[in-house]
Amino acid sequence: MAVDVGKLRGELLRSYTFTPVSDLNICGMPFQQAAEILALNADPACAAVGWWALGRFVGASGKFRHKGQLLTNIQLYFKALELDNQFSLAYSSLGSCVEPRQVLFISPVSRTFTQRQLFLTALDLDPNNAVAYNNLALSLQPGETLELTIPNIAPDQHAFSSETQVSCAGDGAGASPATAAAAASASAGARGSVGAGVSGGDESHEPGSASKKKKKKNKKKNGPAKEELEEDDLVEPTAGASPITPAPATPTAQPNGGAAATSSNSATTGRTTSSTTSTATSTKGNTTTTSTTRRLDAEGLFIEAILRNREYSNAYCNLGARLRGGTVTLGRDTLDERELYIRAILANPRNAIAYNNLAQCLQPGETVLVAGFEYTDRSLLIEALRCNPSYADAFSNLAYKLEPDEVCALADGVDFSRLDLFLAAQRCNPASANIYVCLAEQLNAGERLLLDDGRKLDRCELLAEAIARNPDASDPYFLLGCFLHFNETMPLRGQTLTKTTAFVEALRHDPHHVLALLHLAWCLPDHASVTVNHVCKTVLDLCVTAYSLSPDSPQACNNLAVRIDPQAECAIETDPEADPVFVDAISLLSRAIDLAPASAEPYNNLGVYLGPNGMVTLGDRSTRSSQQLFLQAIELNPRYSDAYLNLAHCLTEKEHVTLHDGRAMDSSALRAEADKHRHTAAAWDYVGIDPPYDSRRL
Repeated sequence: MAVDVGKLRGELLRSYTFTPVSDLNICGMPFQQAAEILALNADPACAAVGWWALGRFVGASGKFRHKGQLLTNIQLYFKALELDNQFSLAYSSLGSCVEPRQVLFISPVSRTFTQRQLFLTALDLDPNNAVAYNNLALSLQPGETLELTIPNIAPDQHAFSSETQVSCAGDGAGASPATAAAAASASAGARGSVGAGVSGGDESHEPGSASKKKKKKNKKKNGPAKEELEEDDLVEPTAGASPITPAPATPTAQPNGGAAATSSNSATTGRTTSSTTSTATSTKGNTTTTSTTRRLDAEGLFIEAILRNREYSNAYCNLGARLRGGTVTLGRDTLDERELYIRAILANPRNAIAYNNLAQCLQPGETVLVAGFEYTDRSLLIEALRCNPSYADAFSNLAYKLEPDEVCALADGVDFSRLDLFLAAQRCNPASANIYVCLAEQLNAGERLLLDDGRKLDRCELLAEAIARNPDASDPYFLLGCFLHFNETMPLRGQTLTKTTAFVEALRHDPHHVLALLHLAWCLPDHASVTVNHVCKTVLDLCVTAYSLSPDSPQACNNLAVRIDPQAECAIETDPEADPVFVDAISLLSRAIDLAPASAEPYNNLGVYLGPNGMVTLGDRSTRSSQQLFLQAIELNPRYSDAYLNLAHCLTEKEHVTLHDGRAMDSSALRAEADKHRHTAAAWDYVGIDPPYDSRRL
């Protein structure tokens, strides 16, 4: 059967923003077959497109056999440039294969390129290369901008229809967008999935913040990952929140670093909104083109990518991840983060990352309508896994949506518990440090987890695995401190960790780790000091820092209150350029009660600072005596030894008090009750993640 080479070339070029290409049908044949046919064409320009398309097909982890040789994607892109050294897409694809600071020598043009220079060269050759704009945006550091000369787009090209729907062939009726897309991809016909608006899910070379360049990144939190895609980089959320805050994190864009490009497009630092600096007009044949020199940040570059290809799913997704709750104007539409993810899904119903990111925008129980289908946060994550069954972060994020003893059925009907989902994430991405942290959190003391490699690890050993994969992460050290007993040690990386030194290590990697500050202060005697990041810190210093970083933490309020002079105020510097804020013990403890009314210790401590006959008005405008505060503490924690003892101090020898359970007690009975519960408190050997409350006695 004769092949229309021109049509084949055009269809392959039009697929340049779709990933993975293995799902695409080009002119009635699989993508690989179409690429191989074109690579053997006598016309160098056609053959170059074929070799470039084969590079996209094999991705970062595969190879293509040619004349007995196994060629990587980089070698295939080189072959494309040997045939056509002006091929813009080959340059942008090469840029996706190299590290930000890596230098690549391209023999067909006899010069070296950095990653960013490859993207800029791609734009010099074709200013409408949407992938180059997208990847260039990902190469920018936070606040960095680029000055680019960009052809203007006709006004009608800026129009976006808010009613855009994806038209998929086949029998996908009643199915989700991704299922309908799969049906369209499988259907025969010259139109193929590109024409149907169907693209595959996102593949990664793998890194790591979602799949970080196999750790291109945790980050923002422990373990964020960024997934570098085969053709264009896509940013996604972390693999779930830090173990300290068990809820998936908001999607964050994490740019690849990159050396400043040495081209007419110069890089600068400092966030600047897009602004026109000059306009030029050029005439080629019968075509007149006007171009504008503008300074663009990452968001501006993502918008340019979308303007060049309004079906560019990954650019919508990346722009949404950068917005973080803001809005952007595209043509006549003003879109927020979730609407951009919906656009990404409509453009590519197999975009697993878009489903994952959209799930992070929803509150529990909230639903969103996508292409006529209603989704919850959980069902979006299940859809992400249907699109990409090896998507580690979707497994982790779904796990965080479940209660500890809850199970969830995936698209194949198999039930997964929270632990099962984290294990599945570990199988998909065994290099991720964050997943080992998540697994450690699921275990109780003494429990061991069987991994696929046959090892049985307890929670401390899992944290050691996390540290081996990311030695600079603070949360694994913090959790080790939480899980170790005071008399327990653990050998790790040439040192012997104790509970206290584990918290010091956590603070070495993150000096603003509030929970580590509170735990470390708890471990030390009141007048002790410790060296943190080469600075000697007292217990009061640690508590002041924790409160200044997190004034809405009830433990920070309580623990600072019990360590400052009851008769004086404490100066807190929350902003180096602002005047200090002065706080006192009574106001701090009242604040702690407002923040955590179910916690017993702030009531007890407030009673202590008021004295046996004191009175206070709380945030709920109720007036309480010291005796009432101690009674409230006992009601909240009937085994609270200090509260019984303090209440006894408020009573005269013959006075009685009635507890919440109806028992009448005098001071002797209260002291006996305090003695009864003192040994059960084991405050000196606290093991847990939530920071403990300090307690005081009269």
